[in-house]
Amino acid sequence: GHRVCVWVDSDNLGELAVTTYPDWDILERTYANVASDPVFEPLMIAGLPAVVHQPGPVPTCYVTVGLAQRQGLGVEFSDTQEPYEDPCGAARMAAEVAVGNLPPLK
Repeated sequence: GHRVCVWVDSDNLGELAVTTYPDWDILERTYANVASDPVFEPLMIAGLPAVVHQPGPVPTCYVTVGLAQRQGLGVEFSDTQEPYEDPCGAARMAAEVAVGNLPPLK
């Protein structure tokens, strides 16, 4: 199954969740289920396929990264205080840090 770690800053201004999917193709499911989101931007993170998506005018944004066949990483950032900053920028930055700290494939 997948595992989730959630961080909330001490001033409760934002929330970050990182989910690992060791045996589930989350990137494929993301393309299948949310390609119609108002924000849907395919990109590469550290040479890996990824997508930034935001379901609507809410202060939450998601980044999904394909790590290997049937493996992936999901990052969700929620900006909890108005005026809302850039939740997609924060989610993307967190995904870049998470992927950059993964051990090399063997």
